[in-house]
This record gives sequence, C-alpha cells and structure tokens, in this order.
Amino acid sequence: MNLLNVRPSNRLLLVCAALVVLTIVLKILNISPAVQFVTAGGLLACIILKSGFDLVRLKRLPPITVQRDLPDNLNLNCEFNYDLIIENHTDQLLFLSAAERMPEHWLRQQRLFQSRLAAKEKLKFTYKVNPSRRGLVELAGTDIRLQLSGGFWQSRCFVPAQHQVKVYPDFSMLMKSPALSGVGNLPVPGIKVFNKRGSGTEFRHLREYRRGDSQNQIDWQASSRRLKLIAREFQEEQSQQVIVMLDSGRRMHVETEMGSHFDAALSAILLLAHSVLKNGDWFSMQSFGLTERWLPNVRSVRDISKVMQHFYDLYPSDISPDYLVAARQLVSKKPKRALVLIVTTLQDEDFSDLLPAVRLLQQHHLVGVIHIENEAIRQQLSDVVTETNQAKSYLGAVQLNTLFQQNWQRLQKEHVLCVSSRARDLLPQSLNAYLRVKRSGML
Repeated sequence: MNLLNVRPSNRLLLVCAALVVLTIVLKILNISPAVQFVTAGGLLACIILKSGFDLVRLKRLPPITVQRDLPDNLNLNCEFNYDLIIENHTDQLLFLSAAERMPEHWLRQQRLFQSRLAAKEKLKFTYKVNPSRRGLVELAGTDIRLQLSGGFWQSRCFVPAQHQVKVYPDFSMLMKSPALSGVGNLPVPGIKVFNKRGSGTEFRHLREYRRGDSQNQIDWQASSRRLKLIAREFQEEQSQQVIVMLDSGRRMHVETEMGSHFDAALSAILLLAHSVLKNGDWFSMQSFGLTERWLPNVRSVRDISKVMQHFYDLYPSDISPDYLVAARQLVSKKPKRALVLIVTTLQDEDFSDLLPAVRLLQQHHLVGVIHIENEAIRQQLSDVVTETNQAKSYLGAVQLNTLFQQNWQRLQKEHVLCVSSRARDLLPQSLNAYLRVKRSGML
C-alpha cells in the first residue's frame, strides 16, 4: 500500500470553524481578553494535540489489503461481476471510500464506494463490467481514502494490483445464428461438387455391407474370406492445409451490429479454425497490413487455444493493406498446395492490387476471396427514396455497387472461389466454402 497524501478531514475543518466562531462571539460579548485568550488558546491546544495524536495513529495503521475476484478470461461485450474485497487488519473502526482503476472501455456502472469498515472486517464491493475491446488488460490498482472514527485526518493511499485479464471474442452470437443450420448446403460460386471414391477421400476401415451402400464399396476379397458382404468405408481426406489471410487494414474498421468487420471476421475465423482442426486438417493464419502476424501448422483441435492466443488482441490499422506483398510472403512460407482464404472488405480501387496477388497465389494454391459487404451501401440501396438528398445518396450507392460487381465478376473469371457475405453471415459462409472445397476433392 502506497501512502500518497494526508489531508484534514471535514471534522477538523468544522472544529476549526467552530473555534473561530467562538472567538468572534467572545469578542462581541465583551468578555475580558484574558478569558478569551485562555478559552481560545486552550481549545486550540486541544485541537492541536488531538490532531497530532490522530495523525500518528493514521500513519501507523497496518496496510489495507485488497483482493479481486474476477475471471482471468472474459468475453467481449458480455457483462460480468467484478468483486473487490477490502480487509481491515486493525482493531479500529475505519471510514473508507474506494475506487478501482479500470480501463475506460470496461463501461462500469459505479465507480466510487463508501462504507464503514469495522475492526478485522472484510467488505465486498461489486462492479458490473462490460468490456468493449479485446486484448490484454492490466488492472492498475485501487485508490482508497481512510479516516479513523472521530479522526481529524484523512489519508489517501494506492494499493497496486498485479492482475492481468484477457478479453476474447464472444462466440455465443455466432453459434446461435440460424444460418448455421445450412452450413454445407449453401452454393459457393466456382465450386462444383462431385464426390468420387479415391478423389478427395481416403480409406477408413472395413465393415459389414449395409442396405443402401454402393456396390463399388464392396471388397470382394474380404467378402469371400468371411462368406458375407464386406464394404469399404471412406472418409474425407485429412491432413490438408487451410490458410487464412486476414486483412488488418483500414477497410476492416467498418462498424455493424456485430461490431467492426474485423471483429466479425476474427470471431468467424476462430470458429472456422476449430472446424478445420476437428476435420483432421492443418490450419495456418496470417494477418497482413501494418500489423503482420503469422501462425503456422496448427494440427490438433486441442491446440485451438494457440490460434486464439495469437490473434485475440489484434486490431486493424489505419493504412491500406498491400495484397501483393502479403501474397509473396505467404508463398515464401507455404509453397505447398493449400486452400488459401483471403478475408477482407473490398472497394472498387482494391481490385487492381488484389488481382495480381491472387494470380501469384494461384501458382501454388487454391485461392478463395471472402468479401464482407458494406452494410451502409446495402442499406442505401434498400431505402425508399423520397427526397433529393436521398436520391443523390441512392445514385452514389448504385454506382459504387455497379463498379464493385463488375470487378467481382472479373475476379470470378480468374477461377477464384468468391464468397460475398454480410458480417452476421460470415461464419456459415466461410464454413460452407471450406466444407464444399473439401467434399469436392479440389485439394
């Protein structure tokens, strides 16, 4: 506990004010100077002695201890209780006020607590906190103001905290999305589904023939040995490479009901990584922009925390990403064929940079581009036009959308797997793209 300063309490100020008033009253009543001096001097001496005694007691108080009861891992935009427990180790009654130093983006409802703290007593204060930013948070500590019962002084001290909390994306909204019920059945431009034995599948085990199995699955040698029909069972090929390139540039700052485009993309990608690992494939991820991070070769679903820990505190920058530089970096790191999904938000001028990067990646990989649509343009196109200003905005949105669609069609002609999705549908759309590619045997 660090003692910052000591100041007079309200009680001492009131006593001093009363002494001044008493002195004035004695003057008005024409009391003899000797009586005035003895009375005022005696009271002043008592105040000084009492003040000195209280000051010594206050500075000799044992330190107040503060404990914090909150999870080490929190979810973004989810309210939780943060308990602050303060313990009095002295044998005296204390009056205290306490305020925890917390980040501004924790949106707490109450800042300052005031209470009496009896001897050897513990008090628990509860904050309701709602973090609105991802990342690592270091709690600074607690400011405490103390005053002894009947004391003439207050001390202000600071109790530092050595507590770190990690705020992760919240997946509950994504997992409850009704669009997830259609994962694996949604059409993706550029993918033609054809399940053929030996293409995109691998042998799993032998089992007894079941009604409805194809005759091509029958293993005749095993059937002749066992004198009953035995079928081969296949599973989708495993140990394939899936790489996500996440745009961390200024386009991803666009805000939606799901948060920013970047927040929606990061949440969806982390759940996509879980699906990839659960299917026995390898997952890698690269962010590109001002902040570049690379996480290669995550193999087991038990290692999904590696993906989370590597990217949970990443935020987009204010510069435009260089798609070609990011593509060159990826090719140098991963020349072996993989499914590369570029997750980004595109505008008309971005395609001149994106197309060369896609062509470079296609020399080594199967490439997909997942575009997060701008809700402002979608909303503008759907609004009813009744005024001149609305008409101008509508025409501008139509022009932007037309230019984008023309470039989007150019991208599709490059044999790129193109997915355009709203932020709220990003998880089912990206999952569907991955599953369709896997089932089609294109890798």
